[in-house]
Amino acid sequence: MTITRIISALLVAAVIGGLLVAGWYLFGQLTVNGSDYVLKYGIRNGFGIFVVAFIGWTAGLLVFGALFWLWLHKRGKTDWPHAVILGGLFGFIVCFALLTNGFQLLPAGSGNFSAGDNVGATWINGRLTAHGWWSCFVASLIFAASAVPVSLSLWWVAYRAGRKVA
Repeated sequence: MTITRIISALLVAAVIGGLLVAGWYLFGQLTVNGSDYVLKYGIRNGFGIFVVAFIGWTAGLLVFGALFWLWLHKRGKTDWPHAVILGGLFGFIVCFALLTNGFQLLPAGSGNFSAGDNVGATWINGRLTAHGWWSCFVASLIFAASAVPVSLSLWWVAYRAGRKVA
């Protein structure tokens, strides 16, 4: 595998991740605010969201995924199921860790921080509530679902694209 193929795979995967995040944003804006709003404001905002998401996916793939991708590659685990498992599992774990402040193991900072959603409190005095844990779990599942096509696109460019099928 060449460095060009590795960089290409990472960039394609980050583009797919950015498009998924921007598409999710635009879909939400369309359902809440309608097509006029999306055409007037949403596309410009969606482009900005794409850029930020692209940078985030690139950083995440490099920081969290590169060593495990290399480890799987060295072990010969280069089939698409391995890409799906690695992408989905890491997508879930990283998102859940970020949303829960390191699984509540990191210092909370301000101990009086509280937040909630339309169902109830998610954080009280810097600690997650049961509803907060559940909300983080569900959000992490959604993120993991988006990590699967990202990891599959990375796998495709790294191992399948441009190769002749026997």
